[in-house]
Amino acid sequence: MPLPPWAVRAGARKEIYFNPPETNVAIVTCGGLCPGLNDVVQGLVRKLEDYGVPEGNILGIKCAARPAARPARPVARLARPSPEQGRLAARAVRPARPPGQ
Repeated sequence: MPLPPWAVRAGARKEIYFNPPETNVAIVTCGGLCPGLNDVVQGLVRKLEDYGVPEGNILGIKCAARPAARPARPVARLARPSPEQGRLAARAVRPARPPGQ
């Protein structure tokens, strides 16, 4: 199906414009019920790691739509589940452990 001239097809790119080992990424969600959001976050984490972004450089920030006056938002380092964990039922990605733990 042809795309209109203003549209860009989604998907992986041949050229990337950032140096993956030096890239920091934050995946921000607004909270609330959103079926399939874990699958989207898991896909982003996997593709970022495939591109070469280091495990500790991918952050997840929950409930970012809260007013700024509220306490700090929870932040987690995200990574793929390890092979021994297998498929996780409740979480699409696991928080990464801080270095040395």
